[in-house]
Amino acid sequence: MAGGNYHNQLYNDYVTLTEKYEMLIAELKKQTAQHKADWEEMQRLTKQIEQKDKMNDQLIKENIELAKQVEVLIKEVARLSQINGMDSTNSGLPTSQTPIQKKKHVPNSRSNSKKSKGGQLGHKKHKLKKFDDQEINAYEEHKAVECPHCLGTVEKIVDGKTKDEFDYEVVLVKKRHCFPVYQCTNCHKKIHTPIPVRLKEENQYGPHVQAMALTFMNEGNVSINKTQEMIKGFTFGEIVPSEGYLAKLQQRAARTLAAFSEEMRKHLLTQSLIHWDDTVIMVNQHRVCLRFYGDEHLALYKAHMQKNKEGVVEDQLLTLLNENTTVMHDHLTMNYSEEFSFTNVECNVHLLRDLRSCVDNTQHRWADDLAQLIGDTHKKRKQLIADGVDGFSFLETDAFFIKLDECWLLGDKENKKDDHLYYAKKERALLNRLMKYRMEYFYWVINFDVPFSNNTSERSLRGVKSKMKISGQFQSITSAQNYATIRTYAETCKRHGLNIVDALERVVHGKPYTLREILTKK
Repeated sequence: MAGGNYHNQLYNDYVTLTEKYEMLIAELKKQTAQHKADWEEMQRLTKQIEQKDKMNDQLIKENIELAKQVEVLIKEVARLSQINGMDSTNSGLPTSQTPIQKKKHVPNSRSNSKKSKGGQLGHKKHKLKKFDDQEINAYEEHKAVECPHCLGTVEKIVDGKTKDEFDYEVVLVKKRHCFPVYQCTNCHKKIHTPIPVRLKEENQYGPHVQAMALTFMNEGNVSINKTQEMIKGFTFGEIVPSEGYLAKLQQRAARTLAAFSEEMRKHLLTQSLIHWDDTVIMVNQHRVCLRFYGDEHLALYKAHMQKNKEGVVEDQLLTLLNENTTVMHDHLTMNYSEEFSFTNVECNVHLLRDLRSCVDNTQHRWADDLAQLIGDTHKKRKQLIADGVDGFSFLETDAFFIKLDECWLLGDKENKKDDHLYYAKKERALLNRLMKYRMEYFYWVINFDVPFSNNTSERSLRGVKSKMKISGQFQSITSAQNYATIRTYAETCKRHGLNIVDALERVVHGKPYTLREILTKK
């Protein structure tokens, strides 16, 4: 029995274990199926995550690309805004080219008097004076034909009022020059009266016509064809010089004045201060260079095919100056070449434009502070000069340079803080330039003989720009060089109060003023 019970017990245990085993197997299969499902779900989710990651990467790349495009567009907007914001106050743009939507800025150093326009109360009226009786050389009596009230006949009872008129008229002169042949009463040889070179043809235009043409072309900046039309108009169609004649007239005048131009170059070598600048002119649809050297009383013009140092060297002026000569210019870096020995000074009007442009584009305070410092100091200097004072005190000069350094340090700080701005590099270049050429820019504070600006050169080249607007261009570089030579003479004569037409008539006669005559003429 005992053995039977034991086997029964074992069997029951076996059955129990088998059931548990089957239950475990079933559970295992269930768990395995669940794990498989979870695994598949995990694989699916992993793929989704990978796809999302790829999408995110693509979106990131697209966002980066869009950010780059936005940055480019921001810079382009800033660039276009700068162009749109340019005028004569923050760039070299002429006042005539001020954008339509902006108020035109007319440069004027005078302070606003707050007075109304026109003649002021109590101001003496300027008008032509009545002629003295002995001056009258023409007379016209205005007669009444009939009574305006009843249309009856009228008769003069008194001379009445007189009104004078100042005018001129062109009188055509058709002159015949005679050159008789003489015979010596002693040796009986025939003597022919010498004929001037200017009368070599059977008929030619006189000196007044030639001087008028030269005045139109070189002082009035009138083109050759318009000069022809204007002379035709003044002479009622009687005198019509050909365009070829007018071109040759320019050539002859330039040859006659070549010695004057060379005399001017040598004289400028003796000056203590020289202004110089150049501008672009057009020659047969090509951009070439016309250059000015001089001061308030002297003017030398030169024309070259290229706007480069070779032309400056060819002019044989700057290369021959020493350190005792001060040269004012508009920050032309080639002036600092080792080939030159003169002392450089920089134009502060151009600097003020650069500072104004910096303020407009970055809104940084340093540029505005420096512009204010320069303006106030220049105003004070002009007042001291007017009062006969020849310089700032040591303390005033020292205070200026301390404030200058403070402005620069502020600018350095503001630039580093906003170095991401589109105009940051341009502002940094300006800061570096101010540091490197500190004394050249502000030598006028130390020495009152040094000018504040290069406006002398600007004014001297303004007429040339007007000629480009009126005449368009020169036909050749030789034509431009002839114009430069004649303008050297005409501009110098004008600066000394001489009549331009009379001075050019002397050129026609082959006897122009010498520079010595101009400088000593009272």
